[in-house]
Amino acid sequence: MKFLFLILLLLIIPFINSCKDDDSFEDITTVSTETQETVTEETIEDSYVTGKIRVKFTEELALQVQTTIKASKDSSNTTKTEVKSVDNALSSLNVTNLKRTLPYCGKFEKRTHEAGLDRWYDITFDK
Repeated sequence: MKFLFLILLLLIIPFINSCKDDDSFEDITTVSTETQETVTEETIEDSYVTGKIRVKFTEELALQVQTTIKASKDSSNTTKTEVKSVDNALSSLNVTNLKRTLPYCGKFEKRTHEAGLDRWYDITFDK
């Protein structure tokens, strides 16, 4: 009987301790709010890479770009998409490279396509 009482007491003590009013979490949220407010324009500008843009094409445009890259002999230095409006924009930026952000991933390509991750491209251009 004493053993059963001891087991029940050990099981109940954590629940009693968890019901106390603890304000320590409020301090954590206050600190995280303060750090979000201290982000300056300099910090944001430091996160940019000069001469690179990451874009997300529509599904149709991404398909055309993929077929163009596959058809080109040197896919590491592709700058044409066979879409006139996009080619005009790329040439105005003096694009040196256009490549898919996430490379072809074999058996997981179907999942990548369903998530729309195959539509992200990195564009490198002259500064």
